[in-house]
Amino acid sequence: MYAGRRWGVTLTESPDRRRVWLYGEELGGAARVSFNLYRLAGRRVALRPCEMPAAAVVAFVLGYRAASR
Repeated sequence: MYAGRRWGVTLTESPDRRRVWLYGEELGGAARVSFNLYRLAGRRVALRPCEMPAAAVVAFVLGYRAASR
């Protein structure tokens, strides 16, 4: 759930664990969220949102709650 709406979300990590990517879409709606997160040398990270502001990605990640099984 995010913002009171249900979402389908896929979170994948590369085999070397240096890249994480997320794709989510609102179920029954038009909203989407997508980004790549790169783990760099020296414990640094680089967030690369896909066609949306970084603030929207951060808000989604902090606010999203997976449904109970």
